[in-house]
Formats: sequence, structure tokens, C-alpha cells
Amino acid sequence: KFINVDEVRAAVGVKVVAQNLENAIAGMPIRATKDEKEIPKLIEEVRIEKYVEFERDPNGVIIKADTVGSLEAMVKLLKKAGIPIRKADIGSITREDLVEGELIQDKYRKVILAFNIKVDEQTINEAKNFGLKVFSSNVIYRIIEEYKQWMEEERRKDIEAKLATLPRPVKLKVIPGAIFRSSKPAIFGVDVLEGTLKPGVTLKKGNKIIGSVKEIQSEGRTIHQAIKGERVAISIEEAIVGRNVFENDILVSDLSKEDVERLKEVFDYLREDEKSLLVEISES
Repeated sequence: KFINVDEVRAAVGVKVVAQNLENAIAGMPIRATKDEKEIPKLIEEVRIEKYVEFERDPNGVIIKADTVGSLEAMVKLLKKAGIPIRKADIGSITREDLVEGELIQDKYRKVILAFNIKVDEQTINEAKNFGLKVFSSNVIYRIIEEYKQWMEEERRKDIEAKLATLPRPVKLKVIPGAIFRSSKPAIFGVDVLEGTLKPGVTLKKGNKIIGSVKEIQSEGRTIHQAIKGERVAISIEEAIVGRNVFENDILVSDLSKEDVERLKEVFDYLREDEKSLLVEISES
């Protein structure tokens, strides 16, 4: 026996009485509306849930397509590429999509991949205001490839910006006969044996701190860095040639534990000589 009620709450078994239920499938979602104009949209939403299955990820991308079949194809390709999906839907990009996209925390996933739907400049600009980038095409593979290329480029830019702020591992040899000034600051020539030399890096000999590199010059020009194989002149305010620095000395960058850990986060983007030197420094 069933009782007529106005509402139910989980978890209660209910019997739905309505017309045309002959083709209803157990387990399918139920949508309700008072506006008949919304019925086609609700039918499409149910079709999407029925035919396009994917694991929703809050930090996934948003995908839009012209048909359920196209959407299903996109889901399969993105799954194969290891790209998570937050939302999959049919039709044009809406404000609702933009609002939802703004909630994505992963900056590399704040995108909308739109297949075979019209995307005008106004939509693209509005998406930018929500911090979103739109990739659109009538070729699914092109959308995914362009997105992957963009993501790699953005990651590369972020890594380069991060590397620019970090001290780098470096090993130098003081060149005999290349002492230009003995103190205040000491200026002398060095060969970069390994790593990257940058202004501001603190150098040490053994366990003794020599001082911080004030300036780097090559052929009379001030430069912002020198790498393995280059021969340059450096100035160090704290150094005194003949007291704590001598010809043929080996000087190594003094990296803190924090510096080492931050460099390990971008380890794959370091050159091979930097990698081996970083390991050597971290183990010493």
C-alpha cells in the first residue's frame, strides 16, 4: 500500500505514477520541471548520463559537443590521454559553464574543450574573464593536441619562472694568473666546471663560506649567468685573494636544505651537469 506524499527524503522507496512509463529504465535519473520548454534540455541531460559515462573530477576540464555521440568520443579520447573531466555537456558554451569552470583549482585544467559548436570572440573573451581558455575545432584530435601543447608550454613557462628565482648548483675553478683585484671586492677569473653561475649565489671552499657573487662579466660585459664550459670573471665583496681564495681553488655553491628541496621539484628541467652536481651537494 502506498501513501500520497508531497516530498520524500533519502532513503525511502517510492512509486512514481505518470504517463508513458512503459519504456522507463530502472536506475535512470529523474528530472522535474514546471516549464514545458525545458523538457528537451532535460531529456538531453538524461541521455548524456545514460550514454556518456565518465568519472567526474572537480579539477577536470569542461567539454562541450554538438551531439551525444561526439561527446562520448571526446570522453573516450580524454580518458585515454589521462585528462580528467569535470563536466561533459551538449550545446553552446553557457554562463553556467563559465561559472563552473571558474571553480577549477588546477590552472592547467581551467579550459573548455568545444567540439563542432560555434564559439565566437565574445564567448572567448568572456571565458577569459573567468580565467578560462577555450579550445574549439571540428576535429576532435586537433582540440586535444592543441590543449596538450598549450599545457606543456604553460608548464615550461612556469618552470622557467621558478628556476629564475632559485639559486643553482655550480662548481668553479679559480683560473691561475687571472686575479684582477685582491679585495673589496675581490675580482678574479673562473672556469665553470659544472652547473649554472648566477649573481647572488653564495660560494664556499670545502666547508668555509667565501662570500656571495656580486657580478659576473664576460669580455668586459656584465652577464646574468654562466654555464658549464664558460670562462668568466666574478666579483665577491667578502673574498680576499691570498687569504681565503687562491689560484686553482674549487668553489661550490652553498645551497640550503630549502634550496635543494625546491630544486628537486624542478629536477627534470635541470641540465644533466646540474642534476649530478645537485645530488653531490645534497649528499655532502
